[in-house]
Parts: sequence; C-alpha cells; structure tokens
Amino acid sequence: EPHYAALLGSERVFVRDEIYGYGPPVAAALAEVLDLAATLRGDVLDFGCGAGFLVNYMRGKNIAAQGIEIDRPAVREHLMPGAAPYVRLYDGSLPLPFDDESFDGVISTEVLEHIPNYADIVPELARVTRDTLILTVPDAEAIPRLFHANVVPWHLLESTHFNFFTEHSLRALLAPHFATVRMLKIGMNRTNGIPWCTSLVAVCSKEPTVAR
Repeated sequence: EPHYAALLGSERVFVRDEIYGYGPPVAAALAEVLDLAATLRGDVLDFGCGAGFLVNYMRGKNIAAQGIEIDRPAVREHLMPGAAPYVRLYDGSLPLPFDDESFDGVISTEVLEHIPNYADIVPELARVTRDTLILTVPDAEAIPRLFHANVVPWHLLESTHFNFFTEHSLRALLAPHFATVRMLKIGMNRTNGIPWCTSLVAVCSKEPTVAR
C-alpha cells in the first residue's frame, strides 16, 4: 500500500498537517549517519536524540553516548528501552544543562531545522563539546535542483520545519565557532535523471586541520 493511500479516491477534504505533517520520533537513520556517528570517541551527546536510536547504536559501538530531548508525550511513548537510561528529557530552555566542554563530541541529526532560535543553539553546541560537532539538516538546494521536474522533496515541507539551510548558509552559521568546518552531502537520489541529496552534513572541529 502506498504512503498517503487515504488520498486515493477520498471524498474528504484534508488539512495541511495531514499532508505536510509530522509523526513520532523515527527509530532509524541513514547508513551514512551511522558511519559518521561511529567515528566519534569518548563521551558523546546526541542533541535532539528523538527515540534514542543513535544513542542505542553508539553505545553498541562502545561509545559513551547519551542524549537530550524535549520532554513531550511522543518522545516518552517511543523512547527505546535500551537508550532510555541515557536520555535526559528537559524543557528545551537555554543554556543547555551541561558544563562547558562536558563532551568529547556532539552529534545532532535533522534537528536544527525544527528550532526557531537556531542561531542560539549553535553556540551552545560549541560550548558543551571539547572538539567535534557533527550536524545534519535537510538540503534546501534540492528544491532548485528538482524545479524542472516539478518536484519538491516531501521532507523539506514537513510542517515543523522552520529553517531551510544551504551548504553556504550552514557553513557561515558554524564557522565562527569552529576552526574547521567540512561540508558533505548524504542521501543521494535521482529523479528523472536529476541528482539530489536529502541532507547536508557539517563535520566541525575546534582544532585546525593540519596539512600533510
């Protein structure tokens, strides 16, 4: 059965949130995200950890991961049992409830686009990490790439997305807080032969890259 099967032949008029809506936290991640998470070492924070999928995955790789997420019913109901002891639920206020440089690394996947005050979050993520931040957001550049195919990727229109980042805007946001920002793209797709990616990745470090 296709997604949105209720739209096929329905006599009901649907509202926006039923089409561009949102659901419970997803217990899954792209293979590229798992590979990036596996590169982290030491104490790691998953900011906006959802159901705790990445926390569970990293702990299975012997990474001392913990998560933080806004306390809401959808999270409580879907929190993975293996991750639950390592996830802190809080009210979403700033500053984050951690001391400076509490973690060797921070990872945050598909979170920043949901936060209206995103510019206040980035300095906090930089503050609590001793070195590394790995951050992913949907790639807004998919919109012009797919314009001639009359397609907009559904995920970009999710009703809780407030911010739309390009490679240039994301780098500019992160560069004042990290010595190096390496940009990647993941989730390669093709539509009518047009290549596009689902997400941007920024791999950030407080240590300058040493040429070899």
